[in-house]
Amino acid sequence: MRKRLVVLGASVLMALAMTGIAYGAEWKEDAAGWWYQNDDGSYPVNEWKWIDGNGDGTAESYCFDDRGYLYVNTVTPDGYQVNESGAWVQDGAVQTKTVSMTQSVPPTAENAEAYAGTWEVYEYGNHLGSYGMPRLHRLEISRRSDGNLQVLGYIFGAKSQTWVRSEMYDHTLYPIGDGIYKSLPEEDYFGSADGTTFIAEGDQLMTLADQNTGVTIYQLYKKVQ
Repeated sequence: MRKRLVVLGASVLMALAMTGIAYGAEWKEDAAGWWYQNDDGSYPVNEWKWIDGNGDGTAESYCFDDRGYLYVNTVTPDGYQVNESGAWVQDGAVQTKTVSMTQSVPPTAENAEAYAGTWEVYEYGNHLGSYGMPRLHRLEISRRSDGNLQVLGYIFGAKSQTWVRSEMYDHTLYPIGDGIYKSLPEEDYFGSADGTTFIAEGDQLMTLADQNTGVTIYQLYKKVQ
């Protein structure tokens, strides 16, 4: 089972690299401001865009500058007012447009039952081989109401001899196809720009994370509950 999972993980990495899978359309923020990532990983620049950010079937109109950042609480270069959220307003009222709700509905979770449960790490390494036993920790995985997966981390306290919550291992997992899940980069324990990939099969779970140095770290878990 372990060998099969390692081979599967290697093939998944190759497939992800070849297809350039993205997380889907979503708002993002950094020190310079907000921007919007399209499904294909691109982002609007020097344009207006109707966006249904909460998936309720109603979109608001947003304007983005020459670097792709959202105009907020100002008058855009073409003379339109936007509020503190960046939405186009007229006479104080946000302008809206009805769109298909399917445009913003989260992807359908796949194979979620294979991930649910408690997993305990037993090995980690990279493409050159095993590093041995990492710091003992557990992952509790459950399905959220939106269909995605919630991961809660625990470490084993040497002094207390009990399992203690550790948020460093927490993730929200999103399906990317073929029963495989991924976390967001900002939640990644290894600091991977692409997030961590999760693959479950039977009582085995593998995680894969690129350390941004060309080295991919894997961790192997066994289901204990």
